[in-house]
Parts: sequence; C-alpha cells; structure tokens
Amino acid sequence: MKILLLVLNVIIFPWSLICVVESKNIMEVLETDNDRFSMLLQVINLAGFADTLKNGLYTFLAPTNTAFSSLSKDVLDELFSNTSEMKTLLSTHIADGVFFLSDLTKMVELMTIDGDMKNVTNDGSINMVGNSTIIQTDMKADNGVVHAIGTVLQTTK
Repeated sequence: MKILLLVLNVIIFPWSLICVVESKNIMEVLETDNDRFSMLLQVINLAGFADTLKNGLYTFLAPTNTAFSSLSKDVLDELFSNTSEMKTLLSTHIADGVFFLSDLTKMVELMTIDGDMKNVTNDGSINMVGNSTIIQTDMKADNGVVHAIGTVLQTTK
C-alpha cells in the first residue's frame, strides 16, 4: 500500500514533491554569516549600500572581520568616520555581473563598479583577486554571488 501511495504521489501529484527553496539576496547571504561579516555589514549599512546589494546582479568580494581587523586602528577610525570613504571602499569590492569561481579562473582582470581593475590569479590551489586570497567561493544569492576574501582591497585609482 505504501508503494502504491508513493507511486501515486510521484506520477499523479508530482507537485507534492516540489520543495520551496528560500532565496536570499547578497545582503541576506552576508547576514546569515554575521559572525564572519559583522564589520562589513556595519560598513554597508553606514554607507547606505544595503539597497544596492539587494538589487542588481553583482559579484561581491566580501572582506571578513579578520580582514578588517588586520587594518590599523587609524585606518579603521578614518573608514568608520567617513561615509565617502566607505562608499569608495565598497565600490572596489563589487563587480557588475555574476562571476563564480569557474568564471574568475578564466579571467586575468575583474573590473569593479568604480572602474578599478583587479588582477585575478589562480595557481591551481590559491585563487586571488587583487592582493587578497579568496577564502570561500560561490556563496550564491538570487542576485549574484559572494566570495569571502582575506584582505580588504584597496582602490588603485
């Protein structure tokens, strides 16, 4: 009897097997890992970038708390007291379009939304963008992808 019910569910009522997958935008992906991205989330919110990361299609190179903590106290104080500086910093971590690791490994450079070009390197085991190692890749969002990076990128402009 159980086999007959299973067959009926699969053949006659296939929609009963459909799972609802919760989609998350880039901000929500970061918020689900608040322990690792709390400083970044603070910068995003103070700079007014949250709405940008909820819409559009982006690749976000997300510096971890460890990356921010490696900056000097003076640099952090300047960053957190200057909204313009925050916006500039965030703009050099966001690329227009969705680039998974498989895409990045085929690239030589990645242009961020501020027009800055970041070198992309891959030696087979270590993937880097600019001067930063990608420490976690392909955190999918419904409007892009997040790659956690180990260093805060600096603009070369």
